[in-house]
Amino acid sequence: MRTTTNYFLVNLSISDLLMSLFNCVFNFTYMLDSHWPFGSIYCTINNFVANVSVAASVFTLVAITLDRYMAIVRPLKHRMSRRKARIALVIIWAASALLAIPCLLYSTTMSR
Repeated sequence: MRTTTNYFLVNLSISDLLMSLFNCVFNFTYMLDSHWPFGSIYCTINNFVANVSVAASVFTLVAITLDRYMAIVRPLKHRMSRRKARIALVIIWAASALLAIPCLLYSTTMSR
């Protein structure tokens, strides 16, 4: 992990992997028979994880875009340090979690 772009790419991979592990299989199971057998608590967690991982992916793509933009527009200027990239990643995950908190607090399951 020598470049800041690699930090961002690994973060993008982690957020996509989080979505794959905690959402895809469970949502596919729900789509098969329109029944959620995993309980209301995991329904809320599933919703929260989906929103966090999507927001983290989008914010990471924005960070990659800004990093590449600065590399092209100002090629002789110092690039972002690895420390600043790690701080940016913490901010990305914190902002993603803050945006998803309403889903954690207010999502409910419906009974038939």
